[in-house]
Amino acid sequence: MQEEKQDKMITKLEAKASCKNIKIGFKWENIPQFAVITGENGAGKTALLEQINQSSLSSDYGNKKIFDISNHFEIKFITDIALKNPAYTFDKYTLEGIQTACRVILDIKKNNNIVAIANRNFQVTHGKQISLEDFIKNNTNQLDEAEKRTFKVWRDTIIDIFKRYEGFFKRHNMTKEKLLFEMTEDEIEAWLNSLNDINLESKPMIFEEELLVNTFGNYFIKFENYKRTLEQKVENQNKTIKEIYKMAESKVGKNPLDRINEILQKYYSKYNIAVKRDITSEIKLFCREVNTDIEVPLDSLSLGEQIIIHLVLWQYENTTLDSLVLLLDEPDSHLNPKMAKMLIDILKNVVVKEFGCQVIMTTHSLSSVAYCDDEDLFYMENGEIKKIDKKQAIENLTDGVMTFNTAMGIIEQIQTSSKPTLLVEGSLDKIHIENFYKLSQKEIPFEIIVCGSASNMPHFAIAFKQLNIAQSKILFLCDYDNGGEEAYKKIIAQQYNVIYTLDIDCLDDNDDRKRLKNYLFEMLYPLEILKEQQLVDEIELKDYIKGLKKEEQNQKAKEFDQDTSKAKYKLKNDDTKKQNFANDVIKKLDINKDFEEIKNLINRIESKLGAV
Repeated sequence: MQEEKQDKMITKLEAKASCKNIKIGFKWENIPQFAVITGENGAGKTALLEQINQSSLSSDYGNKKIFDISNHFEIKFITDIALKNPAYTFDKYTLEGIQTACRVILDIKKNNNIVAIANRNFQVTHGKQISLEDFIKNNTNQLDEAEKRTFKVWRDTIIDIFKRYEGFFKRHNMTKEKLLFEMTEDEIEAWLNSLNDINLESKPMIFEEELLVNTFGNYFIKFENYKRTLEQKVENQNKTIKEIYKMAESKVGKNPLDRINEILQKYYSKYNIAVKRDITSEIKLFCREVNTDIEVPLDSLSLGEQIIIHLVLWQYENTTLDSLVLLLDEPDSHLNPKMAKMLIDILKNVVVKEFGCQVIMTTHSLSSVAYCDDEDLFYMENGEIKKIDKKQAIENLTDGVMTFNTAMGIIEQIQTSSKPTLLVEGSLDKIHIENFYKLSQKEIPFEIIVCGSASNMPHFAIAFKQLNIAQSKILFLCDYDNGGEEAYKKIIAQQYNVIYTLDIDCLDDNDDRKRLKNYLFEMLYPLEILKEQQLVDEIELKDYIKGLKKEEQNQKAKEFDQDTSKAKYKLKNDDTKKQNFANDVIKKLDINKDFEEIKNLINRIESKLGAV
């Protein structure tokens, strides 16, 4: 049984050629049913998924394949899980599918069909006739070897017609024999119409939103039509709405969305999912807020909500997924810690354990890594992959970035402290501010927390928002550079207060410092001190004039040699000198003349935090 299961999932990869970060000889052995791959950007995570997916494409792409993978399973590579909110039209999908299936079955029973053609061919070749029952039941007892070969060709052709419906028949305990030899045309059509399953070809529904909407829409139409018929009958005029509903449900079956909403309440109780018909008679799914009854279109949900609801919707799936390999490239990139936990939980405990699907996903999220089990984690570096435990994975990912556990500790500190909190990029920023207050002989009126880098700051903002930490208690301080600018925008999007080291709001638009974005915390000190401590270099002319129009470049180039301002300089990437400056040199500076720009920054911080 274990060997049969392994035939339906990827257990080993070995690269026979190189592509992007994946080099010839790359090996990944003992691949589990749920695998979470993490690592730094550029490590090869996405390239690995791309090449696994490439291996499932047709032989026309053979020269691009680097992995030889079995064809016993289907591979789905998902890079976008957003809901598109398609509409459902009953006639377009359901009737057409049911009628097609019915016609295929009935055509085989009628004269002048494929069986008749096969028999004519058999008569010409071998002088014999074969019954439909012999074809279906593979009865070749009365045939010689040549006749058996002809029989097999025609039988395979006939059976192939049924193949796309095999899973559908199996789900509903139906056999080809019963359909062809025991049921009438009316009985077959009535049977097909009685089912709340229009997935006739047994396509995996996971992340197939249109197929899901069609399934729920099909039930809605059948239920509403039958309910209307009941309401119009004289004998039902005195019955309550609830009684009519129960009568319709007993005939048509239980609403599949009832099961969906039970599952949704477990993972995300904010919404229920419902179906409605719009003014054009199209059917659409929508979310209804449980507490307010407000209707929300699926494509208006946050991306995190869309991912969770998409996975929950898919749990209606009534086809097997044990031959499906699902590749997810950073599906958690926009998820807050709470939803990252939901994602990992649903993927492992439902998609993998309940439905038998194999899931291989990549992540750069500390939250997702924190919620994974050690057995599921792998780490990629320089195009190689290795097993790793959660503690080591987080340590690797947080080189200069806060770990998830540390971040949670900081959140607790913010919630319990009576002071407001300033979040800074690095530990030296904290030292500079502490030294200023010490030299000023003042107590620091706020907490200072080091985030570890600009890129880590938005993670805190997202977590703060989910935990309802008051915006008035939080202020982020970003360096005025490209990394700080990117973090600034993301923090603003979470509606938290943030300022730059450089007071750009008070600068003229023509100020070169505003344009060049080279103003890290140390640049707040006087230029002569920065030069004396060998902390700055002149920037090159090409960098000085970048982003300007041609005529402006010419003018700035003429002014370059005469410019003596800080705009012409950038901070050196010398950690030793910066450490020495922060820990020792600034303690000897004059608080009355060497801290003018820092005083302005401190005033802005205190004003924003109300911490005077």
